[in-house]
Amino acid sequence: MTAPADTTAVLALLRERVDAAGSQRAWASAHGLSHSYVGEVLRGSRAPGARVLQALGLRKSVTFQPVEGGR
Repeated sequence: MTAPADTTAVLALLRERVDAAGSQRAWASAHGLSHSYVGEVLRGSRAPGARVLQALGLRKSVTFQPVEGGR
């Protein structure tokens, strides 16, 4: 993933990595995370935090976009 990612893209990448690991538990264990936390992220109950993002090779970045009619 080379372009900025939105939450949907991050979750798709997480699902891909979890599938490659064989299970949520396996992926979570390999990255020092709770499998229940990974499941909550995948279900959308929790936002992906810094440790999940780091395990995916990502970091959170906030951007500001112009609004139509702004000064």
